[in-house]
Amino acid sequence: MSASAQATGAGSGSGGAFFTTGGALHGVTTTGDGDAWAVGSSATPGGGTNLSSVVGVSARSAWAVGDSGSGDGPTKTVILRWNGTAWKQVRSPSPGASAYLSSVAGRPANGVWAVGGTSSRLRSGLKTLIVRWNGSAWQR
Repeated sequence: MSASAQATGAGSGSGGAFFTTGGALHGVTTTGDGDAWAVGSSATPGGGTNLSSVVGVSARSAWAVGDSGSGDGPTKTVILRWNGTAWKQVRSPSPGASAYLSSVAGRPANGVWAVGGTSSRLRSGLKTLIVRWNGSAWQR
């Protein structure tokens, strides 16, 4: 397991955990009475994808970040969103010749932020990349 997060909801027995293994993302949620666990859908947005961090901001909202590329070539950022039922990939800023996201953090009231790096040339001139979810899109 390379990243994990936990989210809890306001209702009785609601809550869940989210984790990555081998680049795949899995959601684990409690049943209605809170006495059992059920593994939800897993998401892997394609070959060469590495998910490095996940945060649960509520029982029905979580985010996972990482990068996608092949071999020694350039990478692009990857962001997935959990809606309480399934993971879906969303558009993410991926500036420069190569970009990645290594960590994500957030809370319902304060929004969600992700950090990583970008470079204008492959493997040189690395700069910090910070992106924020504004409620409808990710922005630098």
